[in-house]
Parts: sequence; C-alpha cells; structure tokens
Amino acid sequence: MPVTCEVYEHVTVFNLAGELASEQAELFKKVVLDALERDARFVVLNMQAVPFVDSGGLEALLWAQEQCEQRLGHLRLCGLDENLKKIMYVTRLEGQFEAFDAVTDAVKLMR
Repeated sequence: MPVTCEVYEHVTVFNLAGELASEQAELFKKVVLDALERDARFVVLNMQAVPFVDSGGLEALLWAQEQCEQRLGHLRLCGLDENLKKIMYVTRLEGQFEAFDAVTDAVKLMR
C-alpha cells in the first residue's frame, strides 16, 4: 500500500492508495506511528484512492484514531467513495470518524 505524506501547518495528511486490508495494516500503523512520534497530532487520511477496507484495516483506522486522541489530537477521513461509506455504515463505524469530501475541508477545520 503506497502512502505519501504532506504537512499543512500543523496537520499531517496521509494519501493512501490501494486496499487497506489486514496485510497492509501493520505498514499503515508504522507510518502513522512514525509521524505521531515526530509530534504529529492532527491527522487527515485521504482515502480517495482506497477501494476497499477489511476488518484488519478498520481496526488499524480505529487504532490510528485512538493514538491521535491519546496525544490530544484528532483524526479525520476524507475522500470516501460509496463503497467505503457503505462499509462504514454496515460496520456501524460511520459515526466513529469525522469524514469530509475534500482534504482542504478536513484540514481547514483543524486550524
């Protein structure tokens, strides 16, 4: 799973690509933890290029959110397609995450 990272002032944006499945969850966690250890607290996950998330990927998202909250920060999602919105709905996680259509909207509200 390719992950690129951009920083907008105090907000770290991860651009994810490919499936976020159990096989990629540990790599995802490592990338997020590395950023958090460098004092990132406000994180946006751009999911625009993520077609699918399985249970291991959902657990990784919940873990990332918990890590941000422990550092008094926030995690937001953006760019969810209809498939990912349905996955969040079916798993009853749609209310667990703040989700936005665009990265700029998610970043703007963290200022």
